[in-house]
Amino acid sequence: MYYYFFFSRMALTQRALTTWASMVIFLVLLTIQLQTKQRQSWYLIFMPIWLDDALTALFIICSCVHSNSCQAMTEMPVFCGSRRCIIFVICLMKIIAQLTLCYKLENQNPQFPIYYVFLPIWTLIVYLIIIVIPPLVRHYKD
Repeated sequence: MYYYFFFSRMALTQRALTTWASMVIFLVLLTIQLQTKQRQSWYLIFMPIWLDDALTALFIICSCVHSNSCQAMTEMPVFCGSRRCIIFVICLMKIIAQLTLCYKLENQNPQFPIYYVFLPIWTLIVYLIIIVIPPLVRHYKD
């Protein structure tokens, strides 16, 4: 019960600060990777972003477990219903895209074409277009 209390009551500024900190750590590691001769694993470079994605996925799972909490809590109507699934799919596609990018950067073999790296990103873009267009059409139709 404590984990749900922690994630449900976590303020927007705390989530933004966590995301900001993970992005800063990622950018520092990326800069070190690109400027030095000694190469680290790309999987280690992307680790802060994956930790932030894991926290997001954990937050979504905790909000899914307590499905009746959407009626009682008025401060989080965004995570009710299908929006949880949308955010979870976005998080999953982002992780898949990062894993394929890391695989391509680690293994410079020509058997793995570059369009495999961008396939999850293109799928995510198409998915977001499908999700965003109908509400926009309904809004401007009225």
